[in-house]
Amino acid sequence: MHAPLDADSQDQVPEQLLDIVLAIVRDRPLAPVARIATTRNVVMLHGADGGALAEFCDDEVSAWAITDGGTADEQQWHEWELELVDGSIDGGADLLDRLGNRLLDAGATPAGHGPKLAHALAAAMAAAPDKPDPPPDP
Repeated sequence: MHAPLDADSQDQVPEQLLDIVLAIVRDRPLAPVARIATTRNVVMLHGADGGALAEFCDDEVSAWAITDGGTADEQQWHEWELELVDGSIDGGADLLDRLGNRLLDAGATPAGHGPKLAHALAAAMAAAPDKPDPPPDP
């Protein structure tokens, strides 16, 4: 789920996202936790008949986690994604396996993370200094 930020108020949660999370956050304030910018290059893979079979995406990602101390250092990485145009086509799983193996042969490695937000936050947490344990309750 994603929504573009309004250029005039980049610290405001987009309305369509706010509606989704209100039941969870109730009256607690929301604040940005990261900024993520992705430049996506898409290549369509076509079959012998010219029909589109799969979409290959090459994402250049820049991310900045927002911590208590401000914005963390910029992180940059590449992600490749490969998806079938129609997941219900006969032989689709086999095609995806073959294409995935070609990518592995070309040097790709499976992502060690989930969504881009998780990657940005995990890296920032790993780089954050350890906080002391809170004092025990009296």
